[in-house]
Amino acid sequence: MIQSLTEKALREEPLTRDEALALYDEDLSPLAAAATTIRARFLGESFDLCTIVDGKNGRCTEDCAFCVQSRRSRASVPVFDLFDEEAILRDALTADGAGVLRYGFVTMGRRLSKNEVAKTAEIFRRLHKETRLHLCLSGGLLDKEDLTLLKDAGLERLHNNLETSRAFFPTLCTTHSYDEKIATIAAAKDVGLEVCSGALFGLGESRADRIDLAFTLKDLAVDSVPLNILHPIEGTPMEDRPLLPEDEFLKTAAIFRFLLPKAYLRLAGGRRNLRKNGEDALDYGVNAAITGDFLNTCGAAVAADKAMIQAKGFRLL
Repeated sequence: MIQSLTEKALREEPLTRDEALALYDEDLSPLAAAATTIRARFLGESFDLCTIVDGKNGRCTEDCAFCVQSRRSRASVPVFDLFDEEAILRDALTADGAGVLRYGFVTMGRRLSKNEVAKTAEIFRRLHKETRLHLCLSGGLLDKEDLTLLKDAGLERLHNNLETSRAFFPTLCTTHSYDEKIATIAAAKDVGLEVCSGALFGLGESRADRIDLAFTLKDLAVDSVPLNILHPIEGTPMEDRPLLPEDEFLKTAAIFRFLLPKAYLRLAGGRRNLRKNGEDALDYGVNAAITGDFLNTCGAAVAADKAMIQAKGFRLL
């Protein structure tokens, strides 16, 4: 079966939901070989490396069960409004000098206000002029007017994770909807932005939820798919969730490669809970990563990630 489904993916024929679920019954080794074949056919040995900066933190209005900044969280986190321009520029220049391709500006909350969008556009104009970085923003439920202004300022890619399937999402968040997220992604596509949208695994979702998410991301034609793993943090509603087993993550990454053959699958949050910071995932169709620290957890050093990528035979974009 795995050979026939690999050939199907290589012909760009979509797998059915049942076929995708059946891949979970396959052993790891053939899944790795198949995912590598598909990735190499459509994306070669290219590897997309990005880093993120925490642009606005704490006091979030949203009730996402997995998030340490959520209004449902009892955890203590730093609280600050938008970083000032000079601090962002220093951080971006460091990332640029380290050879990182993309720079993501991440903010908490339902959405940036109109004034915050205007301030972010000012920062992006300067970053676009003074660095070689490709700019990305996670700014919540922005509208077409916001996205047009930001694109004109140098924004290339919008980030907005769907996290999970439509069916499972309401168990995680009630303050905004799946449709609102999809509307923001559609608006980004309409104004000519690339889209980064992905998953958070280990929330208690089923394998079917993961497959349904992958099909949704395929329908939305997203460019980049972060593969996050829940890192349970004390004080959050999910503090007692067990860690997702690594083999389950690797299988899921490989199956996402079958369903999203042309997307960059990205090691993201929670990767420090994997062996060797997720190095094995590069054998399962993954060809992108967030390097450096995450918003509220530690990540991997840029130099270590670059060495890992090169040792695996990839070429940094």
